[in-house]
Amino acid sequence: MANKIVGIYNVDGISMEDHVKDVVGQLNSLYSVDVEAQSNEGEIATRYGIKTFPTFVLIKNEVKLEVKQGKCFLSDYQKWIDDHGWT
Repeated sequence: MANKIVGIYNVDGISMEDHVKDVVGQLNSLYSVDVEAQSNEGEIATRYGIKTFPTFVLIKNEVKLEVKQGKCFLSDYQKWIDDHGWT
């Protein structure tokens, strides 16, 4: 079973790249899940139906479980993951 968090930011307009990379780095050190940051939002945004950036997607066995859109505090992302029993 593969658990993954995908952090997605836009490359056009106002980029949230720094925020996404910081959150991904912090979460990767706290949780035993694979974390992947993607800057090519076209393909991924289409695949997961994303329209707002930044967006984080919880994926289990290649199935999207839940999406968290918008900029949040690290503690909000941690609670979101904890609520899914990924710790």
